[in-house]
Amino acid sequence: MKRAASLLVLLICLVLGALRWVDLLNYSDLATGFVTRGEFWWRYAALGGALVLLWLGGFLAPRRPACMLRPSPVMGLCSALCAVAWAAAAGVNLTRALAREDSLQLVLSALYALTALWLFLMAASRLTRYIDAPSGSALAGIVGTASFYLLAVYRFGFQPASLSRIHVTVEVLSALAALLFVSAAVRASYLPFTSCGRRLTFMGGAAFLLCTCLEAPQTFCRWVAGYAENGDLVLSLALGCTGLLGAVCALCAVWGGESGPASRQSGGEQEEA
Repeated sequence: MKRAASLLVLLICLVLGALRWVDLLNYSDLATGFVTRGEFWWRYAALGGALVLLWLGGFLAPRRPACMLRPSPVMGLCSALCAVAWAAAAGVNLTRALAREDSLQLVLSALYALTALWLFLMAASRLTRYIDAPSGSALAGIVGTASFYLLAVYRFGFQPASLSRIHVTVEVLSALAALLFVSAAVRASYLPFTSCGRRLTFMGGAAFLLCTCLEAPQTFCRWVAGYAENGDLVLSLALGCTGLLGAVCALCAVWGGESGPASRQSGGEQEEA
């Protein structure tokens, strides 16, 4: 029952993403982000309803998910995909920053590369037989989240924001959702026996909704119309991959059961073997 409910919540996110695509093509101005038909508050009401469902879905997960104590090929491969996407975002953004002599974008490029490095380490930890933290110190994970902090601040402070310009609001919220999810994933990776399951499930689902289902298609649509640059598209795709990892973590947390003394003992027996 819990598995079906968690999957249903993510399917609702996909449906909302499909409706957003229709809204972009028919009832929105891609150049400015303003809606051309209907009230923009209805869009936010639908988004808020989906977030409430995701919050309720977080209670389906155990407090201490066992998935963070076991190898997970799906989580590992998805982490590797995210790492490649963020490495590509670092390269494209670096080229653009050098051309424009933008020091802030140079810093962001370096932080994207560090994010990619940590995601590679996380992929390796999920794919190995003997599960362990991605690195010897949680500092690597904290550094890996720094790019999301700066990206959220940059989007909130340097872009012309307005509630009626929905695509700008979506970009700010998606950066914030990615930040909260990656922070929860770092905590779950280094402190798997703490009460992190429900937070990881909710934040992972929120990142999937905002980054994968809303921002990535939105930026692709604007890029096709000529209103977004290549760097914007690559960055949104990297965020979309992060949201996909969030969905995988959310499902693994719900489907994997709860960890306990038995899980700790089995992990110790594996190390002794």
